[in-house]
Amino acid sequence: MKDFSMFKDIKLYSDWTKIRYVDKGWSTDKKYCITNKLGRKFLLRVSSIDE
Repeated sequence: MKDFSMFKDIKLYSDWTKIRYVDKGWSTDKKYCITNKLGRKFLLRVSSIDE
């Protein structure tokens, strides 16, 4: 299991029930599919501050 503790400071992180890494697309951003307690899905994109 991956360590997703880097997201713990995001508001409503405690409502997330599933975090799945998305390995698609051309960008160098890291993308995650987030599912919350209500079953709603969100896309979280994380990029380097240097870019």
